[in-house]
Amino acid sequence: PFGCGTLAVLAWRGRKLVARSASLERSITSLSRYFSPKIVDELINNEVLNSSLNGQQREIAVLFVDLESFTQLSESLPPNDVVTLLADYYQRMVECIFANNGSVDKFLGDGLMATFNMLGDQPQAARQSVLAGIAMQKALSELNVTRQSHGLVPLKQRIGIHFGSAIIGNVGTSQRMEFTAIGDTVNTASRLQEICKQLHTDFLI
Repeated sequence: PFGCGTLAVLAWRGRKLVARSASLERSITSLSRYFSPKIVDELINNEVLNSSLNGQQREIAVLFVDLESFTQLSESLPPNDVVTLLADYYQRMVECIFANNGSVDKFLGDGLMATFNMLGDQPQAARQSVLAGIAMQKALSELNVTRQSHGLVPLKQRIGIHFGSAIIGNVGTSQRMEFTAIGDTVNTASRLQEICKQLHTDFLI
């Protein structure tokens, strides 16, 4: 028969295993908000990928998308409708990004920043970023069909994509860290999205 000491050790190990499982589940849930399922699986099971969180230089594709004239539109809507509209829009855009192994770096009010090849090995990152942009255009067209069928104005978006070297890693303070990319590649992608307005186009690479 087991002694009290043995039972205590088994109970302690059981609690530790449950705590570890719960922690892993929370980590997966958190990561799944930003990374595609494939990248999450690789990140959870690969110590090399985990070490990249500390900072490194990589060749990545960066995509910025912004809803055109959304501030003006939002001023004519109740707050709940604005939040609902953005949630619907984001859901469709994120699906396009994840389908092409991209990651959501951050939401920017009425737009977002996505990256490709931030983690793991994505030799087709540049191509996947463009395919994501094309899919996002199609997704917006489908959303606009629904909106127009309800008598609502269609939405317009601008997409800018650039590929190049960037520094990636956890940036911030001990109170709040953010895994992100910084450098000229990111800045250029952002400017391409902004220049779309001047060039009267909705997609620049």
